[in-house]
Amino acid sequence: MIAASLCTALFGTMYWSTPYSDLDIGSIGLWLYVVAMVPVILLRATRTAPFLLAAAALPTGLVLAVMARIAVDVARDDTSHNLWPIEIVIAGVVGLFWGVIAAAIGEPALRPRSR
Repeated sequence: MIAASLCTALFGTMYWSTPYSDLDIGSIGLWLYVVAMVPVILLRATRTAPFLLAAAALPTGLVLAVMARIAVDVARDDTSHNLWPIEIVIAGVVGLFWGVIAAAIGEPALRPRSR
């Protein structure tokens, strides 16, 4: 839950500050995805969460950030996000991609090292 909240805050800062006309999931920037991977990696490396649960933290954060942006924009102009379900699905797929990569990076830390 903390990891998903951190991811929401990270993605939200960039996603919410971008003007709607320039907004797309790629405008967030690669560096932000890499930073958002850190909590997921730590979840796996410390054995705090199972693989799928850890991997789900990043897309959860990204989807929540997108949903918040949609809610605010629709409150201002109800025609601004006519394809909002597609926006949420794209955010979930992109977030899951990065979440699985992050969980996989944290996975080797779980294996005992042999000498």
